[in-house]
Amino acid sequence: MQSCQQIKPLLVAHRGFAEKYPENTLAAFSAAIKCGGKHIELDVQLTRDHVPCVIHDETLNRTGDDEISVLGSDWIELKGRAVGENARLDGKFPSERLTSLKDFVTFLREHEDVHAFVELKEESIDYFGSSVVIERVLNELRLLQAQCTIISFDINVLSELKKVSDISLGFVVHAYDDKHHELARKLQPDIIICNYIKMPDEENALWPGDWEWMLYEVVDPELAFKWCSRGVKYIETMDFSNMMKAVNAS
Repeated sequence: MQSCQQIKPLLVAHRGFAEKYPENTLAAFSAAIKCGGKHIELDVQLTRDHVPCVIHDETLNRTGDDEISVLGSDWIELKGRAVGENARLDGKFPSERLTSLKDFVTFLREHEDVHAFVELKEESIDYFGSSVVIERVLNELRLLQAQCTIISFDINVLSELKKVSDISLGFVVHAYDDKHHELARKLQPDIIICNYIKMPDEENALWPGDWEWMLYEVVDPELAFKWCSRGVKYIETMDFSNMMKAVNAS
């Protein structure tokens, strides 16, 4: 793995520019790209009729002020639903609607220099099974496979993906411990992803291997540069604009 010594971290817009825009919306992704972002992260859940859509939760309660279930509803019932995060963002984005993965792919095709980290959510994997989720998501990403990395906490779905596709894979670890280190050694993902607060303080903390590292949820530029100097390539953040300004000014 190439050292990040004296190299700026590559910033990943967590759910888009989610600090100021509704998360996982085209507005949030567009804002991150306008700030100079070349890497964005998004979440995918499946609807009852197996349509992948871009949302973190299994309901629209938090982002759309609506109790409707994503997993228990057909796409025709969800299409056009508002997801402007009114409570958090004071109703500033009334026009933002739930996005299908298909629509996101259409958006991404207009930005050939942008890479997307697509997280398969555990709720959908548990509810529909890994095979259904893999088939539906790979089908949508088939034209943009080189621009995407599929990431997940679920080691089994990543292992299945490795058997049926050569798409880049990222293993999101629940903990920085021997158990997850062994799982990573067996899987050999392209990227290991961890919440930075779960990382130990030791100088040589990164597990060695032929993978890159991404840490989230970092909002302190000094912390981002510290981890970059220790070998972390990607820093995932919701406060994308301020972090990008700090990185560009360094």
